[in-house]
Amino acid sequence: MEAHMEKGIKELIDQNPVIADILSEYEIGCGPCNVGTCLLKDIVKIHSLPEADEHELYRRIGRALSGSAS
Repeated sequence: MEAHMEKGIKELIDQNPVIADILSEYEIGCGPCNVGTCLLKDIVKIHSLPEADEHELYRRIGRALSGSAS
């Protein structure tokens, strides 16, 4: 997961579109965003998720990126 933290969120969504669905569950609208320049590491800061949600979000995204079910 650490290797993906410096990548743009749109790049990651392009690699695995389910990431947009995961983010949407946390009320983070990166999927339809036209800018998409935010880095994955900044998503939680920007959207001020509680720590428990932050860990769960990163876990789920990591699983999606590794090809596991979210």
